[in-house]
Amino acid sequence: IYNKRQWSHAHRLCPRYPTVAIFGSTDPSLTGPLDERSVVVRKELECSPCFERTCPFGHYRCMVEVSVEEVYREIARLRGGE
Repeated sequence: IYNKRQWSHAHRLCPRYPTVAIFGSTDPSLTGPLDERSVVVRKELECSPCFERTCPFGHYRCMVEVSVEEVYREIARLRGGE
């Protein structure tokens, strides 16, 4: 499990392992995982992607609304559990 900044480094080191990448203010189609064993978890909001480090609206919804359950569900799916 990686945030969008770390996944590429780890995936290059361990390419045979599935990857779950969590994206917030950036666009995974530009910088996301490219192989079929990787998945992106993100919230598609009207204000995202904004590509800002600091939320211009002050709510950070693109990150705080990503739940542990969503991430866990993707992990289980990649492992063949769902």
